[in-house]
Amino acid sequence: VIESVIDDKQNSISNSEDVVDKKSGECSVEEVGELTIGELESVIEELDAEIESLNQDLVNLRNEKSNNEDEIDRKQSDIEQREEKVSQLESEIDELEVKIEDELQPELDDLIEKRNDIESEIDEVTEEIQSKSVSIDDLPQRKKELNDEREELVEQRAEIRDEKNKIENEIERISELEEYDQCPECGQPVDESPHVSEKSVLIEEVEELESEYESVGEEIVVIDENIEELETTEKLSDELEQKEARLADTEDLIEKQETQLENANDRIDEKVDKVEENEGKINELQEEIHEINDDIEALKDEIEGVLDEKEDVTSKRDTISAILEERREIKQKESELDKKAQERKHKEELIDNKKDEKETIENSIEELEDKIDEEKLAEKQDKLDSVETDIKNVDDEIESVTGVLNNKREEKGELNKLVERKEKLVEEKRGDLLVNGPY
Repeated sequence: VIESVIDDKQNSISNSEDVVDKKSGECSVEEVGELTIGELESVIEELDAEIESLNQDLVNLRNEKSNNEDEIDRKQSDIEQREEKVSQLESEIDELEVKIEDELQPELDDLIEKRNDIESEIDEVTEEIQSKSVSIDDLPQRKKELNDEREELVEQRAEIRDEKNKIENEIERISELEEYDQCPECGQPVDESPHVSEKSVLIEEVEELESEYESVGEEIVVIDENIEELETTEKLSDELEQKEARLADTEDLIEKQETQLENANDRIDEKVDKVEENEGKINELQEEIHEINDDIEALKDEIEGVLDEKEDVTSKRDTISAILEERREIKQKESELDKKAQERKHKEELIDNKKDEKETIENSIEELEDKIDEEKLAEKQDKLDSVETDIKNVDDEIESVTGVLNNKREEKGELNKLVERKEKLVEEKRGDLLVNGPY
């Protein structure tokens, strides 16, 4: 059993590390072999604490790695949402550009062309108005003056007409008197009558009145022409006002159209800014993801390092545990050997006592052979046989114990040889590590 345990421990030790932690320092397996069982148990406790600490480091590192991966997922989701937003904004920009090109800009161009036409018409009307003798500002007053003057001339002409008609009536009456030989009014001969003699004067007055009547009529015609010209100018003024109103309306439409066009362009600019903002944020997020991926790779390396360190410490712990278990088994075997040795010593003392008792009985027999009868001799002989039987049994037991003791001593010797061989193998491996570098 001991040889089997030693073989297992030897194989385990030959495949383990050559260096183990001892408290704050390090010692070789050879040095570990010099430690007591209590010190080995203390080393194992410290290694268990270190393993627990490494396990906690792994938990923390894996949590950090998981948090980073979650952060990448969130940023990737943000990127996808922003890319979708950029696509939507670009689609809206295209729609606005098409609207500007196919609708807003052509309508504005038409309105501008219409405004130019109206301005040309206004220039023509203005030029025509400026060619008139009276300015638009003086037009009402001048028209009133002409109407007043015309009214006076009409009244004057009416008076001339009335005067002319009156004289013509008088001439007609005189002409009727000329048919008589005597004037019915004065009784004088018609040729000598003053009423008849006034006819020539009246005829001259009629001619003068007719000439004056025609002259006033001509003045009225001139005034009418002037009034007509003024009315034409008024119409031109009204037309100018209408055209200017149309121009103002067109300007309003142009302003509204320009506002719509400007708003559309502003919306395009805003959307372009948002596109650039989102694209910038996307690039920023991608850079952040790249940095987080670098952190994750670093964490992976760190986790791998901790795992290697944990494997190293665990291996050391297993090595120390194997040595401790081996030490315990050796101690147990030594305890068994000590117990057997004590049993042998006790048996030897018992044999010595029995031998002394035998010698005493034999001496007593020799001394009493002649003094006792056969019955007593037989009794003594039985007692002697019993003692010899006890001695034989004790000898058998001593032989058995001696055999066990010899076996234990041989096992202990072999065990010591195996320990020395193990330590030699460990020392050789430690030498290899010193050549090839630390673990």
